[in-house]
Amino acid sequence: MLAAVTEAVIGAVFLAHGWEPTRAAVVEAFGEVLDGAETEARDPKTALQEHLQRQGRSLQYVSMRESGPPHRRRFEVAATVDGVPRGSGSGRSRKAAEVAAAAAALEALQADEGVG
Repeated sequence: MLAAVTEAVIGAVFLAHGWEPTRAAVVEAFGEVLDGAETEARDPKTALQEHLQRQGRSLQYVSMRESGPPHRRRFEVAATVDGVPRGSGSGRSRKAAEVAAAAAALEALQADEGVG
């Protein structure tokens, strides 16, 4: 309910005063929250994709193995950057394995770049 009211107020300010005054007011009121939201809201696959796009590099997920019975299937996936495996992961679904592989690849790339 509070989010809907906030959105309505921001919309009303925009209609009454335009983009710049509205943007400035939103940044003033929610700046600290918005700063953290950009990095916290991204899942590892999105974060890795954005990281590599900024550098003009390619990303591909390669299925390495599927194991286990159909009701307990396990997937293993490698995240390759420019054709080189940079991280691997496993999970109960292909997507979960890709997320784990992306997290490992992003961590490896950031370590190589000296980023925390």
